Amino acid sequence: MVVRSGGVALSRRVLDREATLDHVGRGELIGLASGPRASTAIVHGDAALFIIPRAAFERWLVEHPAMAVPVLDAFAARARRLAERLALVSMHGARARLALLLLDLAERFGVRDARGTIVDLRLTHRELAGLLGATRETVSVAIMGLRDAGVVATEARRVVVLDADALRRVASGLG
Repeated sequence: MVVRSGGVALSRRVLDREATLDHVGRGELIGLASGPRASTAIVHGDAALFIIPRAAFERWLVEHPAMAVPVLDAFAARARRLAERLALVSMHGARARLALLLLDLAERFGVRDARGTIVDLRLTHRELAGLLGATRETVSVAIMGLRDAGVVATEARRVVVLDADALRRVASGLG
């Protein structure tokens, strides 16, 4: 599948909980399935997806071998994001991890407006917690702290980054 518009959350059941692994947006590949599905894709808002049967995609790659490198790059980028998040869980507190995640989401899904950058995904605190390896309660407290400090605002389950520099300081442990 390829995301034409909107956003899609990718999650996987781990033990007794659903863990959000990543979010993908316009132009990004979701995956190639062979056998039982290992992950779940949940559409955020109005999204449009191109579903390409695996055999057709494989034929297309054979006919356009130069496209294999960009396809591999896309999956490698997702693997890097997951590896970075895993490393962050062991090296930073929840507030710094949240700041890093919000900066990443603002870069990938951000829409600029007069106040700052709107992360154009409707995310619950539980989904953010799944991306961070934290509890929903911890994420709620961290977001309230960032909101009280004037670094972010929240509206309709969207985050608005008001002060990206301050968010970077929080991410680096200085804020």
